Amino acid sequence: MRIGLFLFMGLLCFLPTQAFALSLMGPPTAERNQGQWSVGYNYSYSVQDLDKVSQDWVMISDDATTSTGEGQLKIEDLTVQRHYVGINCGFTDWWELYARIGLSCVEGDIHWFDDERKIGYDFDDDYAWGWGTKLTFKKVIRLIGALRFT
Repeated sequence: MRIGLFLFMGLLCFLPTQAFALSLMGPPTAERNQGQWSVGYNYSYSVQDLDKVSQDWVMISDDATTSTGEGQLKIEDLTVQRHYVGINCGFTDWWELYARIGLSCVEGDIHWFDDERKIGYDFDDDYAWGWGTKLTFKKVIRLIGALRFT
């Protein structure tokens, strides 16, 4: 009973991340068998708009704060592009480990509500990385059930 509850609570913790996992890392099941390796390329692209974001600002002159304030801004066409090269390894028939290394690029337009002008930002490309694991829960639950009753 406790093992089932633990697995259920763990699954609930990971549900919000499934959209990201499906879009970038593939289906949430182990695809490699024990001892299998694969190398691949992943690309991710997203665009979003953020409205009425409160922004604090500070003006500094000669190492002294001259004024501070708060303003409302709108971020339009915030685009994020990620390029990854990844390696996957099948640890067992139901458990896979993966690692990613790559590049991330962020661009967007900022529009201050008290000003009519729009400022375009192109943030520098930066290093991106990630790692994780995939489990085939059906096989894991069968394994736990087999261990419990033997």
